[in-house]
Amino acid sequence: MKNKITSIVLAGAAALTVNYAIADSTDGEDIYAGVQYGFGDFSVRDISQDFDPQVIVGRFGLRNNNFALEARLGSGIKSDTQNIQGTGNVNLYIDQFYGAYGIGHFDFNESFSVYGLAGFTYVKASLRNQIGLSESDSDNGLSIGVGADYGVGENVTLNLEYTSYIIDSDFELKVLGLGVTFGY
Repeated sequence: MKNKITSIVLAGAAALTVNYAIADSTDGEDIYAGVQYGFGDFSVRDISQDFDPQVIVGRFGLRNNNFALEARLGSGIKSDTQNIQGTGNVNLYIDQFYGAYGIGHFDFNESFSVYGLAGFTYVKASLRNQIGLSESDSDNGLSIGVGADYGVGENVTLNLEYTSYIIDSDFELKVLGLGVTFGY
């Protein structure tokens, strides 16, 4: 029940962010959308090995001066397999994740900034072993991260980011992402 309520709150926050961005796009705010390719580190509390899935993340936001509101939607694009003693080969799949974040930017000049982000993320993942047994689990929690943006064109920005999408849970998802955003 807690997961459903949090999911509804996150979806509502993302919808409000998009509606606010569209309604106020003529007041000097920058609407942006982007994509990020990420190299993940997924750990499960009762499993000694970490998994290294790869993910794709869609980013949608509104930036005004040094602050941005952003919604993200992601999914695994490459699973990872680890041999776990007593179980055999186990595959990890990141089924989906999404969240809402506040991002504070510190601009060094017109084309380079660093930022910190904080928000909440919902993650659903599945583990499957070689004999066909599978288990899916989902959780949500606090997210924090840091990154850097580098402008390469009038409305195009490249970025590098490290984010812990779930902290202090039965599992954790950390991602080193490389991406591009387009401003409108």
